[in-house]
Amino acid sequence: MRLAWNHKAAKYALATAAILAALMIFMPLRAGLSMALPANSSITARAAAGTIWDGHLAGIKIGQVAIGDMDLGLAFWPLWTGRAEFHFAPMENGTAQPMNGRIGTVMGGQYVRELNGSLPLDGVDARLPLSHLEMTEFSVAFDSGSCRRASGTVRLILKPGGLDALGLNNGFLGQAKCDQNALLLPLVSQSSNERADIRLLADGSYTAAITIQNDTPEIGPALSAAGFTPIAEGYRMIIKGRL
Repeated sequence: MRLAWNHKAAKYALATAAILAALMIFMPLRAGLSMALPANSSITARAAAGTIWDGHLAGIKIGQVAIGDMDLGLAFWPLWTGRAEFHFAPMENGTAQPMNGRIGTVMGGQYVRELNGSLPLDGVDARLPLSHLEMTEFSVAFDSGSCRRASGTVRLILKPGGLDALGLNNGFLGQAKCDQNALLLPLVSQSSNERADIRLLADGSYTAAITIQNDTPEIGPALSAAGFTPIAEGYRMIIKGRL
């Protein structure tokens, strides 16, 4: 009886493993992302196709920021450490900005790593002519709602517009880091007279404080029209929102 029971149990275990393997191999990308991303994720897409190992997302948005179309695939080896990690890159002949990296979830947190490329900022805030963020080897990890690790170079680029007189063609540059429970991007212009301190929380809410040290009378009206407030050091604008 013992041998017969073991034989049946083994057949049952093998059948179960085969079914689970088949489900994993052929699992649609949409179903896999639904399980991997948190319920309150700000990432959405117009359409999904393919499997979790080799899929495609069309019309991706992070909040109101349009990303475009991406190829995504689940990485196999991180699964053994309890992580669901997807690598992504623009679809060939797609509409996405040149950007690639990895996004993942682990028990109690989410992370992005090895992000390189350009993140468009259209739709973030209409008061400033924001163009995009350029990221090099950017990584950030949130655990239990707090920023745990952050690194990489970030450059904020503005569109040609009302702030041209400040000579910000090279944008604002800085290194990502954690500050208490938030991701902090302390970005400074080439002249160091302008800075943008951007704080992002795990829930997608952000605060951007932009300070301009410039007392030139001619620039004041343009800054006031853009929404800046005079302060002792020059002008400042504080923007709050959620991705």
